[in-house]
Amino acid sequence: MLTSPPNLFVDVFVDRLLCDGCGYCVDNCTMGVFTIVNGRAEPFKSEICVACFRCHDFCPNHAITTRWIMRIA
Repeated sequence: MLTSPPNLFVDVFVDRLLCDGCGYCVDNCTMGVFTIVNGRAEPFKSEICVACFRCHDFCPNHAITTRWIMRIA
C-alpha cells in the first residue's frame, strides 16, 4: 500500500462550485475519504488519505485538488 512520508500529509480540497455530487470520488477512493453531503463531495476523513490521487484522476469536473503539507515537530 502506498503511504505518505511520516512528516508529510495530504490536504484534500473540493471546489464546491465545480462539484456536482456525481460520487466518482466516493466510489474510487480506496481509503473512504469522501462522502456526499447536500449534493456535494466532502473529504470528511482527509487525515487518512494516502495520496493515491484516484479522486483527482476520476473527478470529471476537476473539482478536487490536493496539496502536501509538512508537519513541523
